[in-house]
Amino acid sequence: MKKLYFFLSGCLLYSSISFSAPLQDTSIVRLMRMNLYDFNADGSIYRMDGTFAQYDDAYSNEIDGMDGRKMTNPGVNVCLLRNNINLVVERRHTITADDTLFYNMWGLQRKTYLMKFVGMNLEQDGLQAYLEDSYLHTSQPVNLNDTTDIKIDINSDPASSVHNRFRLVFKMAEVLPVVHFTAITGQQILLNWSGRNIDSVKKYWIQRSSNGTEFSDIGIVASPVFHSENFQWADPFPGSGINYYRIKSLQTNDQVSYSNIILTKSLPIAGSIQLFPNPAKADNMNLKLQNQLTGTYQARLFNSNGQIVLQQSFDFAGGDGIQKLGNHGSITPGVYHLQVIKPNGEKQVLEILF
Repeated sequence: MKKLYFFLSGCLLYSSISFSAPLQDTSIVRLMRMNLYDFNADGSIYRMDGTFAQYDDAYSNEIDGMDGRKMTNPGVNVCLLRNNINLVVERRHTITADDTLFYNMWGLQRKTYLMKFVGMNLEQDGLQAYLEDSYLHTSQPVNLNDTTDIKIDINSDPASSVHNRFRLVFKMAEVLPVVHFTAITGQQILLNWSGRNIDSVKKYWIQRSSNGTEFSDIGIVASPVFHSENFQWADPFPGSGINYYRIKSLQTNDQVSYSNIILTKSLPIAGSIQLFPNPAKADNMNLKLQNQLTGTYQARLFNSNGQIVLQQSFDFAGGDGIQKLGNHGSITPGVYHLQVIKPNGEKQVLEILF
């Protein structure tokens, strides 16, 4: 019998492990690590706590000496919950469809945290992982062989800080092919895709990301308008520069599938208009204009449904300058688009997070 000691977030974890069972081939380590980070005042991060799950045919899905039990920290705690037992290290048999990691977290304060997932050698044909959030009712993809950053907010609602809010679900999903993708004039991105077995599809969502990891819905195509297996959708509000897109489908059996991710680059825009800070607040939105025309500008803020939630006009003397947008009260958290119409009628759209 040998003894293993694990150190996580300054706490000592002791586990007695029998090595009579075969050990994993260390040449290929398959694991999913999740560390929880807090933010410093300058935006940098520091680790609060963490855990990981390791996979191999030599391991059992039953709790045994190969798993490490969690010892409670005085502050923030992160662990994996299995059979009402808190684990800091969980070793399991090779992943199969519908395998799930159940996270248990407590001691969180009212603030924004960062969940950093690090997958290693978990890729299998058709296997995908999603972080499910029972509070926001969202499902976000997690990379199986790379790092995925997901921010979470804890607010005054007690449901936002329940211990078992998050779980990581592994699923076998069909990949929906995207066969054509082009950028056209007017700073629009034209999406074309082909669907399989569309009789079993309820709807498609078009999703966009600026970093290839965090996606938001920007459009929807529902089954009543399905006339063929070929679909087309134009993004009227692409961010300047690089954009990532994917198609999310919902089938009649409520199974969710995602397409492969496509990277595109929108046409350059003369001059520059930037918004800061971003994420923004309703009473703190500022435009930085560089090399812009003299005249009257229109600013319109759209929510994810394409509805205008505020609009404002202002006169600009031309060249470079800062324009503060007015105080418009509270704005529901989410992803928005600010459309700026220049004196010559040209439009520029900025993506904003509130």
